[in-house]
Amino acid sequence: MKSVAVRMSLIALLSSGLSISAQSAAPSSDCTAKQTSPGFSRIFIASRVTAAPRQAGSGTASDPYDGSTAQKFDGALRTRSEAHQQNLIVCIGPGTFETEGTYDFIVNVPHKTARGFTLNKNWKVHGTGVDKTILKLVSFFGDPPNMAKSPGVGVVFSTYNDAASGIEISDLTIDDNYAALKPVANRQGTTGLNLDAIHLRADEGGHWIHRVKVIHPAGEIGEVFTVWLISMNNKSPAVNFGNIIEYVTLSDPGADGCTGITIANALGEVRNNQVTGYAIGYGAWSSGKVAFHDNIAIDTTYGFNIDSWDNDGVRIYNNQIIHPKKWGLVIGGGKRYANFQITGNTIQINAPSAIGIFLTGNVTNALIENNKFIADPPASTGTLRTISERGRGNQGNIERSNQTLSGNGQPATRP
Repeated sequence: MKSVAVRMSLIALLSSGLSISAQSAAPSSDCTAKQTSPGFSRIFIASRVTAAPRQAGSGTASDPYDGSTAQKFDGALRTRSEAHQQNLIVCIGPGTFETEGTYDFIVNVPHKTARGFTLNKNWKVHGTGVDKTILKLVSFFGDPPNMAKSPGVGVVFSTYNDAASGIEISDLTIDDNYAALKPVANRQGTTGLNLDAIHLRADEGGHWIHRVKVIHPAGEIGEVFTVWLISMNNKSPAVNFGNIIEYVTLSDPGADGCTGITIANALGEVRNNQVTGYAIGYGAWSSGKVAFHDNIAIDTTYGFNIDSWDNDGVRIYNNQIIHPKKWGLVIGGGKRYANFQITGNTIQINAPSAIGIFLTGNVTNALIENNKFIADPPASTGTLRTISERGRGNQGNIERSNQTLSGNGQPATRP
């Protein structure tokens, strides 16, 4: 979390081996039920509408809104969010939907342009399936305030204000579209792109992100947090609770500098997700008893990284970290890192210089137990660096029943 200060200012099925799909499922019952839940309204959006003469649509299942352009898709959501509509179910049909995402919206600053959209309190946004509904980012906001180096930034899903709790996002793919947006940035003289997927900033929690695929993000100007839950105003992470992130797959980053899934100043459960090829798989800061379990990180520089602010009681267990380039887990730094439980993880290392678990200062009373460190060629058990420490303040930590094993380069399997 190297650029935490900058970014903060701006704003169970697990298969054996290495495959966590986004769990194909029928469309959400929110969209198929005849009646909506009490207090909720519902709209439907289609990628193309063939009725003639074509009107804007009434937003029902039989007469959906026209989402065939970014302006139409975003407008259907923006007008409702900025009118403070809450308790809304958004059912997005199959197809590829172009969007400007949040575009130039800044939380708690009046929005002056009719571009992009945000999510308001208790919105439930559902596609028809991970491989059926695709939201593709088609533009970015250039030279945003409070950021140096004239970057371009883009986020597909973000919140309207700090009261926007209880958001659900499911059954769709988010394509940050780096390959198409980078040439545009070059022509405009934009120095780099930060392209993200989901930023849910709220003082309270209750968010649920599930069955989502994210592809082609970018972190060319500092670290980006591709799927991110954060509260900015809470004095304790316990105020923001009940968050779940599950069956999310993140892969194919367009540029380095991406962290996959992050929870900051909030509590929640991050489970059954897979991050491939990112700089950092999973991370947190200002966290209490957050649980990261049964996740997979493949070919990341870090599997997990928690190196900022005060953290107490974080649990990291039963995860697979496969072939980290430098570190499996990094915990510690200049603040407080107390009472961590790091148990039952499998870390496969094939880079001879990589470290399995690295405590980098002020880690206290951690339990590091029943982890497996597997040396895949060309690494060997004789030289494998399983648990290392540096810096001051590491004390009271317990290491027991950890194993070092010889591997064959194949994925570990789970019971």
